[in-house]
Amino acid sequence: ALRARVAVYRGDYAGALVALSESFINTGAPLDLGVYMDFSAGPGDFANPLAISPLVGENFGHPSLRTGAQLQPSGEPDQRFLDKLITRPQRSAGTPQLLTSDLGWIRYPSPNSPIPLIKNEELILLRAEANIGLNNPVSAVPDIDLVRTTSGGLAPYAGAVDQPSLLTELLYNKRYSLMYEGGHSWIDHRRYGRLADLATNERPGPPPDVIFTTLPIPTAEVLPRQ
Repeated sequence: ALRARVAVYRGDYAGALVALSESFINTGAPLDLGVYMDFSAGPGDFANPLAISPLVGENFGHPSLRTGAQLQPSGEPDQRFLDKLITRPQRSAGTPQLLTSDLGWIRYPSPNSPIPLIKNEELILLRAEANIGLNNPVSAVPDIDLVRTTSGGLAPYAGAVDQPSLLTELLYNKRYSLMYEGGHSWIDHRRYGRLADLATNERPGPPPDVIFTTLPIPTAEVLPRQ
């Protein structure tokens, strides 16, 4: 499973399909089937550090997660948005860009909540991504639709099936299916040269948003190398 993710990151789409065929991918199984990091609040165990009250602290969801969410046939936002975020008292995130948010995360509601390392839902989207890379929309769209309809409560995809359009749809679904699980959206947009798509105008300004192209190495990791 992890080999398939790495192959997609490297642009080895044929290799990714081979790895996926040898993984636990299963369109008939629950989408949350997978490998998880377990946590517990019990004695001698480690509690999930992301299990923070959604109403207090720096537990903000970016406002673009609301405005970017596609609508279900009922008119409600993507179910993945509803399942992972709630409204909280609006306050500043303390950034120079004056970003504010009234969204708080409920992705990990308990100190015992596990964090996914890789799950069936991601594998299905990786297969769609590999088929998009191989210009095989006939195989990509059904996998996208399975995730859209099952996790998002959305109607089946009805847009264009050229590579750029399908990639945009694929990245949307990876963002909402995997958000708050491992930085997937930033990694994906960087790989495809689409980091600018993550910039928004949803803050009073200046200075403008900065979308970093690299992540800093923590001091604790730098010092041992000196």
